[in-house]
Amino acid sequence: MDRKNFIRHIGFGGISLAALPLLSLQKKSLNKRPNILYILTDQQTASALSCAGNPYVNTPGMDKIALMGVRFENCYATQPLCGPNRTCMFTGLLPHQTGAITNLGPETNKIGNHPMLGRLLSDGGYRTALFGKWHIASDDENKSQHGFEEIWCGQIPKIKDFDDQVAERTIQFMNKNDDRPFFAVASFINPHNICEMARGNMNKELNFPNYDMSRYPDVNECPPLPVNFEIPKDEPEELRNILDSKQNEKVYPTKNWSETEWRQYLWAYYRMVEHVDNSTLKIIDSLEKKRLLENTIIILSSDHGEGCGAHHWNQKQVFYEKVLNIPLIVAWKGITIPESKNQNLVSNGLDLFPTICDFASVNLPGKYFGKSLKKIILEGEEVEKKEYIVSETSFADNDTLLGLSGRCLRSNKFKYIVYSKGDIREQLFDMEIDPGERNNLSVNAKYIQILNDHRKMLKKWCIKTKDDYNCINENPFENFNRFVQ
Repeated sequence: MDRKNFIRHIGFGGISLAALPLLSLQKKSLNKRPNILYILTDQQTASALSCAGNPYVNTPGMDKIALMGVRFENCYATQPLCGPNRTCMFTGLLPHQTGAITNLGPETNKIGNHPMLGRLLSDGGYRTALFGKWHIASDDENKSQHGFEEIWCGQIPKIKDFDDQVAERTIQFMNKNDDRPFFAVASFINPHNICEMARGNMNKELNFPNYDMSRYPDVNECPPLPVNFEIPKDEPEELRNILDSKQNEKVYPTKNWSETEWRQYLWAYYRMVEHVDNSTLKIIDSLEKKRLLENTIIILSSDHGEGCGAHHWNQKQVFYEKVLNIPLIVAWKGITIPESKNQNLVSNGLDLFPTICDFASVNLPGKYFGKSLKKIILEGEEVEKKEYIVSETSFADNDTLLGLSGRCLRSNKFKYIVYSKGDIREQLFDMEIDPGERNNLSVNAKYIQILNDHRKMLKKWCIKTKDDYNCINENPFENFNRFVQ
């Protein structure tokens, strides 16, 4: 029920008695600064939720958060790779601003003295902690910069019960007696272990660094192939060069996978999502048991998605929807509108930073390109709707660049993509009629005006953010005269 329907529900002539407890709770909660719980999964696509209608995965923990609040259906990674996007999340800066464009560590750091999220909230009177995966282009021992009073474990050892430990340590921290509100980050590792499965473990023993599975099922028990499994026509050829290269075989080993292997991989991916959901549920149940839900904002998101076999893609870095579109659920029991959905465009690496500061009543120390979602979250209205958001990518094998970069502009109807080299370097998709991204409109002369509009928007963004991105030998914003009727 949206805010307007809620008002109709309680009546125009006066407030019903049934509504009084809710309104009293709202007034009481909004008069004090809330606790903030920031839950991060790793490599979870937006559709890997049962509350999103996926019949192949069961996520009661994440669904429980969605039951209390709003699920943003158009949330996108600012860069679809672990280190770069996590650095964005905790600085509010773009990848080309932070210098973190690969998974290389603090040595790429261009953050300088820029205050990070933990620093701002700690200075603002919050007790702060991060438990789990770090993977930020800043030294996890440099508390003067990141500001977290407590961190575990930063660099990830091969701990089988890693996510369980993240949950337990987060619960212990939240339950401490302290007059200050808390800012707790539960940074899980799964379903990232799907990478390890793909990198040499298919049809072998199912032991992964942070998770074990007992078996692969018979293929008849597995999810079907995605409807957009086939490689789309007029795809930039450099994407397949990256995927099929012998040099990159360890990173992208799927070239010769059978249909059975693809379907078993999907089954395993959803089991890994359920594994991290179980840890998420433990945290939410603990908050409920301690009666902390009414004064705790819960934010759940991921650093990037997973290819899930769409267009024969596994893992990340590309701009296809399964990789770029990620979960975002925000709940504050009694305050947010239960079970609501929102279509606003969100860049999680840019927008969650000012949103958290806004809820914590912490002033931003400078100019940011992200916008707080607080008003949308509380009012349930699509206020200040964005015209577009932009993502960046630099294909890499961990810290080694693979020679291909790109930018993606998502408007409210279309997705425009441009890569740094190749004969076909652009893609344009109508996300309303072609959500599976099977028809590249950039090569269709009928869409030349829409294509040019999106080129101009991207150029405007690059100038605004001082992004010197430019395709090799050619300007990506000029016409290529290669259209077909």
